[in-house]
Amino acid sequence: MLSIFDEVGEPEVLYNQANPEDIEGEFASLMRSVYSKMDILKRSPDDFRTKERGGRLRHILRGAP
Repeated sequence: MLSIFDEVGEPEVLYNQANPEDIEGEFASLMRSVYSKMDILKRSPDDFRTKERGGRLRHILRGAP
């Protein structure tokens, strides 16, 4: 679980992975976006692969005995 705090002044929770929708603000929005993109990559990695970024190696490995 990831929680990020602002240590300046009174501690403020900037992001909490356990309840990501409970926290508002620019940083929380950024973190939700990052985690959303990571989830998309896990579900369909081939959508983000090109020959230049590893798609060619994957194609070669599929044909390997």
